[in-house]
Amino acid sequence: MKKADNSKYINEIIPPGTVKVGINLFYDQTENSNLDWHEYMYWKQRVFGKNSPEYKATLPDTNVWLEKYNCLKDYQSIYMHHPAYRNFPDVGISQKQAEAYSKWRSDRVFEYILIKYGKIKVNPAQDSNSYFSIERYYAGQYKGYKPDSIFKYYPCYRLPTVEEWKDVLHHNPFIDKSWSDKRKMKLINYHIKSLTEFQADIVPCLNDSLFEFPIASAGYFTPNDLGIYNLRGNVSEWTSEKDICVGGGWMDCKQVIMKQDTFLRKTPSANIGFRNVCEWKEWGK
Repeated sequence: MKKADNSKYINEIIPPGTVKVGINLFYDQTENSNLDWHEYMYWKQRVFGKNSPEYKATLPDTNVWLEKYNCLKDYQSIYMHHPAYRNFPDVGISQKQAEAYSKWRSDRVFEYILIKYGKIKVNPAQDSNSYFSIERYYAGQYKGYKPDSIFKYYPCYRLPTVEEWKDVLHHNPFIDKSWSDKRKMKLINYHIKSLTEFQADIVPCLNDSLFEFPIASAGYFTPNDLGIYNLRGNVSEWTSEKDICVGGGWMDCKQVIMKQDTFLRKTPSANIGFRNVCEWKEWGK
């Protein structure tokens, strides 16, 4: 007789930062922010050391601010570090770096879950030989804890596929088929306008003013009906498909953004950020 599955926690917990979009799929509400990335950098520095390759691998490429508009060169030094931009999308991140962050995030969230349910204790003194990871926990190699058979599912954060992005994009009140064509077009036109409010259709520096900034903070524009923000037009976002990002960003003209879903990019850019999806996975399967 098959043993009953007592892993109730997967029904009690929405992975942090996400909303449920499928039977076992959760999507980040907003782009990953500078504050999120700073937390990641700080953890790597504390655990591995400032001169470690693990910490250095987290450093964003700030030279991306020099790639197109010279007037934005000051953001090379301030965008990632100034508190005014802590809730803005992190940029200058490669696809490989975004994938590494996703794995780290999975470890930290599962560690939090196990602490919350009393299966392990908080360990603030983790170092390169004793830090928590999903693999170490299930192998029984984290501080002598025996894996609990009830906690056989772990949260797996990763980059979304192009199809997953399209699925959440189409959960959009602006294209609801039940609405009249006239009302639909009015809302679509409004959406296009809001998408480009912070874009560089007129680059801020052309009038010698940086009063407006080309990127909006995460969660700025109206969300779709799933509660997901900025799927088009703020920053383009890395997917799990090699060198492919979706949605278009502030450097792209609005006509391209509204007609083109995917963009081929091989290097970090001030125009590219990312967000995660999450699913519960059973260990060993």
